[in-house]
Amino acid sequence: MAREELRTQNADQEEVEILEFNLGTQAFGVNVLKIEAIEQYDARRITTIPMSPPHVVGTLLFRRRTIPLIDLGADLGIVRPSQVVPLDSEDDETAEDEAVDENAGRVFLVTNFNNITIAFVADGVNRIHRVTWRDINPMDAMFEGNSSSFTGSFNIEGREILIVDMEQQIAEIDPRAAMDVTSRADIDHPQAEERPNVKILLAEDSGTMRSLITGVLEKGGYTNVTTFTNGQAAHDAVLKLKERATADGTSVEDMISLVITDIEMPQMSGLSLCRAVKQQMGLSHLPVIIFSTQINDDMVQQCKLVGADGWISKPQVTQLVHLIDRLALERQPA
Repeated sequence: MAREELRTQNADQEEVEILEFNLGTQAFGVNVLKIEAIEQYDARRITTIPMSPPHVVGTLLFRRRTIPLIDLGADLGIVRPSQVVPLDSEDDETAEDEAVDENAGRVFLVTNFNNITIAFVADGVNRIHRVTWRDINPMDAMFEGNSSSFTGSFNIEGREILIVDMEQQIAEIDPRAAMDVTSRADIDHPQAEERPNVKILLAEDSGTMRSLITGVLEKGGYTNVTTFTNGQAAHDAVLKLKERATADGTSVEDMISLVITDIEMPQMSGLSLCRAVKQQMGLSHLPVIIFSTQINDDMVQQCKLVGADGWISKPQVTQLVHLIDRLALERQPA
């Protein structure tokens, strides 16, 4: 099943399609836009890696190339690690039958985002749910730390479906792959000493990505960053500051220099956040940057429609720093 068969276009971008899959007896979800393919489990396509962590199955032969294969259930502590027994091995028939039974119904979820292709083992897929961002609840505050493996949840047909933080999964495998970092990001601007004065609001639902982004920004001198775990919380914060500025007779731009937002987030998407800031709140001069894995030609048009000042595809955080420089320090259009 290819990505094109899974994905449908949302004209208003207020809906999201979530693929429900199973790990053991529990249901989980992932945005369909991150799915490259869903394929039946086949042990013959797997090459195991000696001495690897329990959740690292090995590599998967996928369309004439090899990609990492992770047992997602084992990584989350939900199901035991896969015991891969290649079907063309010389083991006896009993072992072969047990391997077939053990893997019956399993699938490879091949994902592609952040310019990385990686496959996960799941115990089966159920269906695709089309929901609105407001249907997706942010994780409880006790799970909002960087250790959380989920970005939100939604209830469907009496089942609570947890949405897996795929960015964290990649960061655990290779932290360098999760974010592109250039060491010169902190020294290559003539106004770098002014960066601490820039007041940035960051809306990002992934705890891993929030930590990585703020870490790189702080290294570059952008230390005045306030983070939010969903678009609605960021929206409410901007609105309160606008109301305060109106009451004090000042400008909201004195309190916020720039907004950075992901697109897919619980409660309110980044596109809706941008539209609200630019059009509904009337803050057309407040720069908004869309920083997302979903940036493509179609999404660029959506960014323009909601009034975004710039858009960058994850994980190009160095380009993000340069764009902040241009919008906040040089005060030039993107």
